[in-house]
Amino acid sequence: MGDHWLRLLPKMPHFFHGLDIFPSLLHGDLWSGNAAQTAGGDPVVFDPAAVYGHHEFDLAISTMFGSLGRPFYTAYHQLIPKADGFDTRQKLYQLVSLHCFFSQ
Repeated sequence: MGDHWLRLLPKMPHFFHGLDIFPSLLHGDLWSGNAAQTAGGDPVVFDPAAVYGHHEFDLAISTMFGSLGRPFYTAYHQLIPKADGFDTRQKLYQLVSLHCFFSQ
């Protein structure tokens, strides 16, 4: 896997060209298994691995093992529209997450 990372590394800036990224406080492990709702219907998330980073990272993780549901993503992107290259960066962030997962 190391050779693949070495080939990817010089290409990394391309994925973020023209983006203004402002670090956000992320859940860090946001997926359907770490989200639920109270008896009153209020959403809750748990089991965080809190980190500051690009907001798109949490969205990438959230689609790896199930989904938080179309209404979640629709509402999210009404507040924060997808930037150019979003779909490609989702794959990149998923790759990084899988690398960390399988490296343990």
